[in-house]
Amino acid sequence: MSVSKQRGLVILAATLVTVIVLLVERFWMLSPIEARRGTVPTMPALPTPNIVVDYVALGDEHFRQGNLDDAITRYREAVQQNTRVPHVYARLGRLLLWRGQADEAATLLERAIDLDPSTASNYALLCMAYDWSQRYDEAIARGLKAIDLDPSYAPAYGYLGEAYVDAGQVGEAKQMGQKAVALGPDIADVRRAYGYVLQSTGDYAGAESEYRRAAELQPNVAFFHIALARFYRTAKQEEMAMSELQKAMAVEPSNPLSYQEMGLILYGNKKYEEAASQFEQALAKDSQSEIANRYLAWSYYLAGKYKLAEPYFEAAAKLDPERAETQAGLGWTLFNLQRYDEARIAFEKAIALDPDSQSAQEGLKAMQGH
Repeated sequence: MSVSKQRGLVILAATLVTVIVLLVERFWMLSPIEARRGTVPTMPALPTPNIVVDYVALGDEHFRQGNLDDAITRYREAVQQNTRVPHVYARLGRLLLWRGQADEAATLLERAIDLDPSTASNYALLCMAYDWSQRYDEAIARGLKAIDLDPSYAPAYGYLGEAYVDAGQVGEAKQMGQKAVALGPDIADVRRAYGYVLQSTGDYAGAESEYRRAAELQPNVAFFHIALARFYRTAKQEEMAMSELQKAMAVEPSNPLSYQEMGLILYGNKKYEEAASQFEQALAKDSQSEIANRYLAWSYYLAGKYKLAEPYFEAAAKLDPERAETQAGLGWTLFNLQRYDEARIAFEKAIALDPDSQSAQEGLKAMQGH
């Protein structure tokens, strides 16, 4: 064999070796570690998103499956990626409303309207958020705006009905509720809203039927089971209430309202330590709940655990500084801890908020001699 042929074969062999090495190196560097170990890698159920559309699509899919935690996470990620997509704020706001976080939901929905002032559903949801924040006039104005933009949008009538009944306008509330059901008989939140109107006007049988229909329409959303449970709690049907709360916890374990409602049932039965456990779980999921903070404080107080009660009275007072009952509770807590000067200040604040507060008046009488 000639020298030139030998050199050609050597060059060809070297080239093949280089190609093989590069292919092996590429597989080694890019494949998952499981592949290097000879095992089959576990593939994710859903692709990793990298653009806003992906995050929203994944959020929508999680929502359809009833995975609201994951849906909320994806919508928040979408907002972080692009702060100018109005429907993402609206989707996130709706889910936060279903968690009882009306103030944050209102902020998000206001942003959605700033970006898109022509979509009726944004105004309708903001109507609900304002109503739940006791901003009734603003809620009614937003509900009317939603109807003006889209007279066929059923939830707008439902949420407006809730706002009307909370504002004491019962006749208008019933009309709105009936119109909502006529337009959207198979929309769960329409049924729930009409149930609230009927409950508020004394039609308890009708209210139960509407709440139950809402839960049947969306059984994988805790919010509707919680609404039915709240109805049963106020109707003193506590076993039925607890049954619905167990369903809510099963489909959405992270919803704080389930634990809060369970705590209220136990508190009403004077099972204060058990109630405290439920309120603690609610606060672990939403530390800004004024109701959970306040009732946890009272649960500890009535169980004689004054040191534990104090920080929760303080937290509740910060979240709702106009509630005299909370200041009076803080005063009695400090009194029992023999911190009399601080107790006097708390009682005086309660009296300033409500001069007729019997608890605060009795507290100031008890302060005599201290």
